[in-house]
Amino acid sequence: MKIAELALERIALDDTTFDLGYARRYDALRRSIAEVGVLQPLLVRQCDADRQRQRVQVSRSRFQIVCGFGRARVASELGLAPLPAQLLAPETSDGDCLRLALFDNLPHRRFNPIERAMALSKLRRHVGRQQLVRDYMPLLGLQPNGSLLDRTLALAQLSEGLKRAVAEGRIEAKVGASLAALPSDDQAAFARLLERCQPSVSVVRELAEALADVARRDGRTIREILASPEVSAILDSQEMTRRTASERTAALRHHVRRLRYPTVSLHEARFAEVRSALRLPPFMQLEPAPNFESDEIRLEIRFQNEEELRRSAAVLAGWFDDPSLLKRLWPSDIGPAEQ
Repeated sequence: MKIAELALERIALDDTTFDLGYARRYDALRRSIAEVGVLQPLLVRQCDADRQRQRVQVSRSRFQIVCGFGRARVASELGLAPLPAQLLAPETSDGDCLRLALFDNLPHRRFNPIERAMALSKLRRHVGRQQLVRDYMPLLGLQPNGSLLDRTLALAQLSEGLKRAVAEGRIEAKVGASLAALPSDDQAAFARLLERCQPSVSVVRELAEALADVARRDGRTIREILASPEVSAILDSQEMTRRTASERTAALRHHVRRLRYPTVSLHEARFAEVRSALRLPPFMQLEPAPNFESDEIRLEIRFQNEEELRRSAAVLAGWFDDPSLLKRLWPSDIGPAEQ
């Protein structure tokens, strides 16, 4: 391979054909290059247009980067030029260039889920599915599995906002793959939700599953659900915007849960109202069956001596002074809770 010094204008920085990086930070690289310059040459190949015009001299050609995108971008930001580069033979195929890019990165960094999706998406244009599973998935730290390949490839279809969230670990790859099946408007609405609430990874999974269930059941889009006045009040109202992201997340989870399980939510609200009316002392707790799956109610009494036990008995006796209040613990006007 020939070694050359290339001016920045001869390097096609916007040509990302062989770029396998996404949402990468270059802080350490920037400090290094600012201090000592670009020590490791880029690996480049003539741009397609110049390779097709065979009479164009190498000295006048523009080049696409195969390895060294980070170095080139940082050097461009710092205004450093020319840059050292190794010139690949013009006849080097796209598949070979991709393999060079992959093996150049493998020894010194770990690919995030979006980078794995990018690498496999680009490679499948040049190799068969079986080889992709057998040879390249293990290289990227993935189990060689066809279903996992499909989920990984799906991540490449995410909107930019959701791609970044997956790359940064704010959305699990499996959840990201399910979101990738949504229309672009739904993806954009979900990405906006993440920006406003900043939920944890587990809460993102919960919200994605719940919203998908509600959308299927009600024949609505996720964008329509998230554009409702109730959700807008949580995400955009002046009162709510002054609250913390965790408070907005809690309010949104509560609202989405009521949408997903309306009958259970009604049971919970009624039970909480009756429990409050009973005015339980701190040493007594009243709890319904999980998700109100049965009429069973558990009463827990904690006491340390006879006096506390007598107080508990007096509280219990007082409940029967208002039988209508107790009947409200088992309302007949609410249907069975959702399973």
